[in-house]
Amino acid sequence: MDPDHLVRPLLELVDTVLGRDLRSRCLNWGGFDYDPVCMFSVLVFGLMRGVRSGRRLEEACRYDVRYHYLSGHCTPKHWTFSDFVKDLGGGQELERLALVVVEAAFGLGLVSGKNLFVDGTKIPSSASQWRKYIQEMAANDSLESDVDEPATGEGPCEGPVHHSKSKGPKAKGKKPKAARQVKPCSDPEARTMAGPHKAMLVGYNMQLAVDSGGIVLGAVATNECNDSKVLGQVLEAVKTQSGVVPKRVIADKGYDSADNHAALSDIGATSFICPRSGVSPFKPDEHGTLRCLAGHEPTTIQTRKRGVEYTVLRVNCCRGCVLAEACGKTGAGHQREYNVRDESHLSAKIQNAERYQRAKGVGAARNQIVEHANARLKRDFSLKRLLTKGLKGAQTELLLACIAMNLMTILKAQMEVLAAVLGGFWRFLALAERTRAQTL
Repeated sequence: MDPDHLVRPLLELVDTVLGRDLRSRCLNWGGFDYDPVCMFSVLVFGLMRGVRSGRRLEEACRYDVRYHYLSGHCTPKHWTFSDFVKDLGGGQELERLALVVVEAAFGLGLVSGKNLFVDGTKIPSSASQWRKYIQEMAANDSLESDVDEPATGEGPCEGPVHHSKSKGPKAKGKKPKAARQVKPCSDPEARTMAGPHKAMLVGYNMQLAVDSGGIVLGAVATNECNDSKVLGQVLEAVKTQSGVVPKRVIADKGYDSADNHAALSDIGATSFICPRSGVSPFKPDEHGTLRCLAGHEPTTIQTRKRGVEYTVLRVNCCRGCVLAEACGKTGAGHQREYNVRDESHLSAKIQNAERYQRAKGVGAARNQIVEHANARLKRDFSLKRLLTKGLKGAQTELLLACIAMNLMTILKAQMEVLAAVLGGFWRFLALAERTRAQTL
């Protein structure tokens, strides 16, 4: 193996950053003991190469010199890797390790902690992708059959009875077929949700919170089908896994909801969330009352569209108003409307929409940072489908991949610094050699 191969600085980095925390959990009794730093290094390098299965890691430690070097020249079995991951505490110990890694990134200046870019991605579960869907369809069919029961011909609601010449199953002496029993899904915590390109899948909604430097500050696995109620969990995960309280949170329009704005107001963070609708024509005054540019207070009307309750804010004195063009309304109109799904935290949503419109380039920066991190999870770390079942297993796999991603970012930054230092050193030697040649 080359002396400057990636595995050598990776093992040193894991030993330096996480060595004390990993070795503090070792016991002095049991069977053959493996160095936890070596085991964790094998897991991280396997994730970097897209190898996540315990059997493939066992084979790699036996026949691949890179894994053999990281494992301390040992060949652990596949159940050893499984037990090691389970012993990490099901997410609690991994959160502490993630905190240590982020602190190391702070020391290198890779984390600012001011801007937080949030986004989620859907990852299928290890359970059958069809059984959960068939189970839900069977439940819906049974519900419809209970509601729409056929007339029995008894009592005052007697319906029409049609006699058929064909003999039924009783005439032939055969029993009617029993309803087909659908086996329950092996992962009851997984949910059916819309994945990439609107394809339905059974899995989990993985949320990432990434700093502007590319370091993942928080990661949480949820079974929420959309992002309208998950920002509170994401901010709590950021506080636990990195100790950061962000000043600004940037997200897409899926997070523009009253629950998410309430979570942001609790920590005092400024939101830059892409609004679901356009900028509101009504602005809050100094007392928090919504008014148009002319100072008129809108009336509220409750309505229902496509099964969703809406509140319509309406002003009926726009005809002849001198501020109609500035408000965006032509002179021919006589009213101005704005639809609101949830009235709570309406002022915060309106102010957020104005900030997002003024802050140009925020959406493009979010795409380059957090969307790139989600793409790396699936492309570089092969997190295209989970190997374990349950929300706890999904959280463990997500945290392992995020720790590996942060270690890879730190390692890349260290190698760039080392290359810059060595480049400056060789340039200094070349300049000294030219000076000595000119002197002679």
